[in-house]
Amino acid sequence: CVVARNDKTLSIYNISMEDITTTSASKTGSITTIEPTMVYQSPKRVSCLVFANLPRNENTSKDDDDEKKNVAAIPIPVLISCDLAGDAYAYSLLGRKGKRLLLGHTASMLTGVALVPSRNSNDSDIDDSNNDYHGDCIVTADRDEKIRISRFPESYIIERYLLGHTNYVTDIASVNGEPSLLVSCGGDMMLRLWNWKTGQQIGNVAVDGSGKIPTDLATTRSSSDTQGDEYFVAVIYDDCNRLSLYKIHHDAKPADNEPEFLLSLVCTIDCPSQPLSIAFEEGNNGGTLLFVLMREPDYALTYTIV
Repeated sequence: CVVARNDKTLSIYNISMEDITTTSASKTGSITTIEPTMVYQSPKRVSCLVFANLPRNENTSKDDDDEKKNVAAIPIPVLISCDLAGDAYAYSLLGRKGKRLLLGHTASMLTGVALVPSRNSNDSDIDDSNNDYHGDCIVTADRDEKIRISRFPESYIIERYLLGHTNYVTDIASVNGEPSLLVSCGGDMMLRLWNWKTGQQIGNVAVDGSGKIPTDLATTRSSSDTQGDEYFVAVIYDDCNRLSLYKIHHDAKPADNEPEFLLSLVCTIDCPSQPLSIAFEEGNNGGTLLFVLMREPDYALTYTIV
């Protein structure tokens, strides 16, 4: 995991499930201290983060031995850090420290980042006659109401923009289990669903945050869905204890010019403290867990999604 602090440091920790279990099982009330494995100094204060795998630029030939080919095929794990100056950097997570500037957003601070798989040869809804790119893409959002799709790691090549928000974008998230879908929220109090491969907005709904601005998103596939086309989106808000849970599902008979997906509110939860970050994880019994990081004194809660 990684912790970004106001002093512009990025502390990277290697935490195992054994560390978590041991700390949780402790009955002494003592706090376990874990030292970071790596520490970086960011040029500007960090606004958002995501882990990624950077392809190696090592060319191989049929005459190379298997060991060299295997090494060249292993991607390099990196941390992508976006900052208030609108720049995104990739930091190496291997033993040798190093960083690389990926992109800039023309002096507009970045507010969200995600990695998504790009189009492939089976995509039938996109004209690929003039584009043979099949790698990953980096998605970045900013305070100028736009979402940018760039190639990764050649992020100076912009694939497209997603335009539709009428105020600044606060977060973006890929939809787990559906590579073509992306969800975003912003200061216009809207939750928007995109097919980022075509650049089209395919669904939207006004958030139920009692007038508070949505700040963070998390997505997952419904564990009880046998059709494979229903997904959950969790949303938290600025200066608010509320957590909203939405469902994404197909509209069986969409009207003309209407979205082909529906976003509907499932429930709202008033957490004991203000949620700061959220993440879905698959439970041991096949269910779905929602982890919520909160302000003190509660710190963390886990909800089961049924």
